[in-house]
Amino acid sequence: MPPTTPDDVPPESLAELMEFDPDPRTVWRPQELSAVFRALLETPVRLELGKVGAAAVEQDGGADALEQPLRPVTFADLLHGPAPSLAVLRLVKEFAKSARHDAESHLPTEVASALYCLSIVAGGLRCGRLITSMDDRDLRRNVEWALARPWIDDASRALLREAQVRLFGGPGGLPGHRS
Repeated sequence: MPPTTPDDVPPESLAELMEFDPDPRTVWRPQELSAVFRALLETPVRLELGKVGAAAVEQDGGADALEQPLRPVTFADLLHGPAPSLAVLRLVKEFAKSARHDAESHLPTEVASALYCLSIVAGGLRCGRLITSMDDRDLRRNVEWALARPWIDDASRALLREAQVRLFGGPGGLPGHRS
């Protein structure tokens, strides 16, 4: 007869069951990632960066970069706007990089990775500065990875495609084609 109570379960089985603790950030379905990513894009940057990030931006002389006349600047505003603040993009890149490696982060690893990549290419395309020490090949792989995510929104996908063309000479282009 199979065990029916915890007292009937062999100790090694119970230990295995209690040890199982999956990383909740690795079990997201694409539609959930889409919802999280879209919610992030609608979030004011100041809210995610907190007081430390806001203070760093103000110290850099870019306090206005976090506010627009009628509302706070969102991640979508920053990433998809024509002239984002390079200082804020750097902070967002570091925030995303940290979130990718922090098991306690509220962001799924994939969403944090996409934000990381998008902040780098936005800096390169809109500010003329790639804010990364990654070489061209690794950056191109990151862009291709992000483009392959089915949950990336259209505006972010357009930014990534623009990066492929302008930074690498097209999809699968050779490294070193930065403009």
